[in-house]
Amino acid sequence: MPEYKIEFTSDAREGFAALDKSEKVIVTKQLDKLKRAPELGAPLGRRDDLDLTGYRKLYAARKRVRIIYRIEAEVLVVTVVAIGPRENALVYRIADATTKKRPRAAT
Repeated sequence: MPEYKIEFTSDAREGFAALDKSEKVIVTKQLDKLKRAPELGAPLGRRDDLDLTGYRKLYAARKRVRIIYRIEAEVLVVTVVAIGPRENALVYRIADATTKKRPRAAT
């Protein structure tokens, strides 16, 4: 199976930069897994006022950190739209705002 390329939105880059060093190491390992198995994360959908249909989540750092991404299989790219703590659903709100700026992935 070919390896996928990982791309980041600016929000995802900021979220990664805000992590502490140990979390960055763990998140980097999870991102490496996504290169080989992009469907590893659980699918997201609609919940409350958030619509992340077509996106997936992957846990890191004992579920303290979420990686929100979508798979673009036709070009072998995993686009990470948000990285951060689940606390108060902030990472999901950031992902939702970011996805409104981008075209939706085919589901």
